[in-house]
Amino acid sequence: MSSSEFCFWPISKLAAAYRARSLSPVEVTDAMLGRIASLNPALNAYIELTAERARAAARRAEEELGRHVDRGPLQGVPVAVKDLFFMRGVHARAGSRLYRDFIPDFDATVVERLEAAGAVILGRAHMHELAFGVTNVNPHYGNCHNPWDLACVPGGSSGGSAAAVAAGLAYAALGTDTGGSIRIPASFCGVTGLKPTYGRISRHGVIPLSWQLDHVGTFARSAEDSAIAAQAIAGGDPMDPSCLTGPAPLWVEQIDGRPKGWNLGLVGPPLVSRLDPEVSGAMDQVVRALRQAGMIVEQVEIPDAVEAGELAHVQVQVEGAAVLDHGYRKDPTQFGDDVRAQIEQGHFVSAVDYLHAMRYRRIFQRRLDRMFDTYRALLLPATPMPAPGIQDSTVTIGGVEESVGMAATRLVRQFNFAGVPVLTVPCGFSSRRMPFGMQIVTRAGDELSGLQLGHLYQELTGFHRAAPEL
Repeated sequence: MSSSEFCFWPISKLAAAYRARSLSPVEVTDAMLGRIASLNPALNAYIELTAERARAAARRAEEELGRHVDRGPLQGVPVAVKDLFFMRGVHARAGSRLYRDFIPDFDATVVERLEAAGAVILGRAHMHELAFGVTNVNPHYGNCHNPWDLACVPGGSSGGSAAAVAAGLAYAALGTDTGGSIRIPASFCGVTGLKPTYGRISRHGVIPLSWQLDHVGTFARSAEDSAIAAQAIAGGDPMDPSCLTGPAPLWVEQIDGRPKGWNLGLVGPPLVSRLDPEVSGAMDQVVRALRQAGMIVEQVEIPDAVEAGELAHVQVQVEGAAVLDHGYRKDPTQFGDDVRAQIEQGHFVSAVDYLHAMRYRRIFQRRLDRMFDTYRALLLPATPMPAPGIQDSTVTIGGVEESVGMAATRLVRQFNFAGVPVLTVPCGFSSRRMPFGMQIVTRAGDELSGLQLGHLYQELTGFHRAAPEL
């Protein structure tokens, strides 16, 4: 059986094949590494492979399954991790020159948990330099390309993770989201991305960008697979003081709950405005599908959401500049032009403006939280347009020209600011066969509602099953 026959399978189907002995973890891992060798030179989705570690994990999974030692659905499943996550004895470059020689001597908590679940880590996914951008155009390690069109960006900063899953080079992948860095590439690459509640998943052993906005999350092809991957790594961690306490919620066991009669808010202006007409048309189709499934959908406005997005941008610039200050002071030329500009802009934000942003953050969190007294979830596009070209610095939407970075982030930053969970699911294609996604936003702590709604929507539509021709 060739890798093209099983590389896009749901994780549950792969797990069942392992237990039925019709496929083995070693066979799948070898096939996936071969597929990466064939496709990665064009995609540049992986910045480094960990083939020896992966094969050892596959052999261990195969041996344990043979003894009926069952670690759960991720056992023997090939995955990728973003180049921010520590792996003992493996470079953690963060897509930058700043960390080009850094080799951690311990594993990130989430890496430990992936391997405890039996997952096979194939390698380190490419990313935008230092997670400080949304295109994955990288001046140090080459650009990552979108599997649906190699001339387009995959989104960032977790572009390699999304591209790997979209291209069938991993069944799931870890990413981080500070201002849309899971949701933007999920939208551009046509995969499912979960940004959980702030603190739901440990950040211990993850190179930071913004202490208060960074979220660890997952990529997969479906809501169900996202739940499988996220549940394996979620839960309290004494090594991360920002981490929520308690065990991981049981999302996988409850994802088949059939939502019906839920009140859903379709976010409209001023936040959702100036959309590509094909994105707007896709959202109209989303509403029709969900209403036919028994949902109540009405248009809503999120109070002060535009301002919240602007303040989130201020916050990430200031905190990013602080995190990277040591490297900048030593040698500012080691940063790419776009990242250096972001750091320098962060230096010019006054302490007064930063503190005003922090004060307003609490106000916005409370206002958003009150909306969930009426609505089980809020719906809006993840990006206002499909993926732009790698050479594009601006896009024109609704007759207005704006930078790619500002366009791609204007519908997502607010939800890092609020720390609420968001699931992004594929919801359509452009006339050029480029995907785009929808965000499902739920109350802090309630990932389950988003996963259940996303799972239902995917059963209704099937957009998540589409794969690029490579």
